[in-house]
Amino acid sequence: MTALRFGKSHIYEKMAALQIVLEKPVIAATYYIRSFRLSEISKPDAFNYATSVLATNNYAAESDATKLLYYADQKHKGIKEYLEKQRKKLLQAPQFNEDLEYKDDRRKNSKAKISIIVSLYNAANKLEFFLKHLQRQSMVCNGTAEIILVDSGSPTNEREVFLKLIDSLKIEVIYVRTKSRETIQKAWNRGIQLAQGEYLTFLGVDEGITPEALEILSAELDSDSSTDWIQSNSLMTDVSKNGTWLNDVMIFERSNFHPFHIYLETCYISWVGALYRKSIHDRFGYYDDTFRAAGDTEFKNRMGPFVKMKTLPITLGIFFNYPEERATHSPTAELEDLRAWYLFRTPEGMEYALQGRDQSFVEQSLLFCLKYRKSYCSHWSTDIELAWSVVKYIEKHFPTSKLSVLKNNIFSLREAFQGYDNEAFTSAENMLTKRRAFNKARKNLENLLNNLGFNKASEFHYSNDNRYEQHHSFW
Repeated sequence: MTALRFGKSHIYEKMAALQIVLEKPVIAATYYIRSFRLSEISKPDAFNYATSVLATNNYAAESDATKLLYYADQKHKGIKEYLEKQRKKLLQAPQFNEDLEYKDDRRKNSKAKISIIVSLYNAANKLEFFLKHLQRQSMVCNGTAEIILVDSGSPTNEREVFLKLIDSLKIEVIYVRTKSRETIQKAWNRGIQLAQGEYLTFLGVDEGITPEALEILSAELDSDSSTDWIQSNSLMTDVSKNGTWLNDVMIFERSNFHPFHIYLETCYISWVGALYRKSIHDRFGYYDDTFRAAGDTEFKNRMGPFVKMKTLPITLGIFFNYPEERATHSPTAELEDLRAWYLFRTPEGMEYALQGRDQSFVEQSLLFCLKYRKSYCSHWSTDIELAWSVVKYIEKHFPTSKLSVLKNNIFSLREAFQGYDNEAFTSAENMLTKRRAFNKARKNLENLLNNLGFNKASEFHYSNDNRYEQHHSFW
């Protein structure tokens, strides 16, 4: 009987083949890599096609990450060494040539406490609203917060808007423009080197903070010298083209933060409504400016083992969701997440991410994999792939941990997920067999967790695991 191939890994293979016909090779490669991730099988022809396409389409680093993650004969080997090499490389402060088109420094106070770094590109139509909104900041008003505007060779007239407003705003500000377009992480690195403040925050022109935000956030850092990064909740709002509030959309709720959340969700720690010590760059490195879309995720994951992050149960950050037509989406962020996020989530990646953590921290991290809530969701989620990486770490480093007994059950549930995604169903009976195997695996894990005293363990379902909640939409 002909197999009915409707597992997700097979669907992605079909989507990849369709994109090849449509002459969209990068999207085809993206679908193939999703298939590798769900099935843990990389078919030689598909693997060679995907890595070759990435290498020849300005995604060479992503091609290398794909090889580290999914090359059949050497899967995951060398990941810890790769991550450590990147960390050491990025310890060096970036060097910039005199490649500015112009520099306009209006700062009079050389003792600003906070530097607000803003990257500008195609931002002219939002810049006036953004600057007037930021002017309401109490620390901007009294001159203890400076604004650093980095115009990355933008094709729109940001400088004209700036010059029209600057005299009336009376703010501490510097405006620089590069001769050519640069990545946002390179613009941020420029801003860091121009910053005079002890603390840094980063905003886009479609983002904002409440008037008292910087005072509250800086007071937290002042009161606890061991905390490096302080993060509040953020509100997403719909606004008109002029920035007028229309309605609230959703809140990013982060009050139950644990440092391991950065490996479970890419935006639990963010930059909007956040503040961190400038000194972490001297101690632990700068942004990787080879990223175009996922450099913020990579930075958090690289910093994770070394910095202390904390959240506040209040909302200080704002996203302004403008009604403009969106630019065509591309898979760039998803592809860059291969090296920004997925490398860290492997068993070898956990050797990097969990270094220096004690047994209690690592055990709590495993339990979060089995039940956690994303900052933007109200339901419970699971992450069986990451749980597998963490439980292997526990087995190796803390063999007497009572959670070591979860390894076989986590492996069985992981295999059951892959069975759904990778197996071809030849009959209704075969399909039911896979369903029964999945139900047995999840019930066994739930029962074992209950026996260990975790009677509020999450129920494991096909739809609430991170393998389906992250990078699942069709391009």
